[in-house]
Amino acid sequence: MGTIFLIPVPTPFSTKLKTSTTTPADGGSNFVVLNYVDVLLMMAEDENELGNAKTKTLQNLVRKRAGLADAIQYGQVDVRAAITLEKRLKLIREGHRRFDLLQPVPQDQIDTDPAIKQNP
Repeated sequence: MGTIFLIPVPTPFSTKLKTSTTTPADGGSNFVVLNYVDVLLMMAEDENELGNAKTKTLQNLVRKRAGLADAIQYGQVDVRAAITLEKRLKLIREGHRRFDLLQPVPQDQIDTDPAIKQNP
């Protein structure tokens, strides 16, 4: 008798986008799943653009969940860069990076500066 080796079957890293085995009678299976960290970082981005102090609280909430020290950024530009970096590091393989890069540019900014173009 020869030796039998059991080879593990590879599984996807994330199964949240896996095709469901439900039927139409079971209800819809076409829904979006958002990561809680993604929601917190989106809120932090919005608060930062509005100039609110809540930005740092949201950003530190994400960092505490990961066991990291509080963030130390002072200006709006620094906080924006830190949030972008947090999203890149925390949301690897989530499939949202392209959409983060292609966020629409507000029309009033395009009207103000003709060098700014709308993202495709």
